[in-house]
Amino acid sequence: LDYENKRLISSSLDKTIKVWDISSLNLKLIINEHKNENLFACHCGEDIIFIGNDKKLKILNMQNKLRCINISQNNEYVTCIFNLKSSKYLNHEVSIALGFSDGTVRIFDNNYHLKTEIPLNDKIKDKNLKSIQKDGEYYSVVSMCIDEREEFLFIGYKNGKIIIWYLKDNEGGDNNIKRILNIFCKLNNILFIDEFYEIIFVGSEKGLIIKGIKDDETFTINNSEE
Repeated sequence: LDYENKRLISSSLDKTIKVWDISSLNLKLIINEHKNENLFACHCGEDIIFIGNDKKLKILNMQNKLRCINISQNNEYVTCIFNLKSSKYLNHEVSIALGFSDGTVRIFDNNYHLKTEIPLNDKIKDKNLKSIQKDGEYYSVVSMCIDEREEFLFIGYKNGKIIIWYLKDNEGGDNNIKRILNIFCKLNNILFIDEFYEIIFVGSEKGLIIKGIKDDETFTINNSEE
């Protein structure tokens, strides 16, 4: 959802990206650039960004000029994309964060150059895991969001753990981890949103989880409840 340019960008299984006008809900543009289905789409400033099964980041600007960037280094692939807006801790640059199937997160600047890579932290891994998951995505990034102060990036992993990552530039590695939360259930590619730093809302296999970070209180709305 791009409030500044008053448009909604959607990705569909019909292998298209659609751009809608928010005020009129009229379809403004259809993008047919992928032979395979489009997996993720969002905006970065005035650009429309989308990623498909070909593992390439595709950028369409306001002049409808398209360019492609290779963003996969090995066999990993994108599992989540998030617009980081213009955090003061990112020098007020509009940037995006990409989450991958191997648990890494890469942050790109407004020229789509790699700015920061957040590796999979050992504390996210489950020590009691007896066997490797068959789908190979047990630690994949499934959701991200940023707090209202634009200081922290919340990174949700499929195994139900969440890192609160401090975006400050002059630190790195484990020093950037503010806190690690454990939801104790699998996150199923459902976006979680924080309204305030104290509370987050998490979609999981058990339903909606509302968690108070400061007091550690957790409230769950089960899938079976209305």
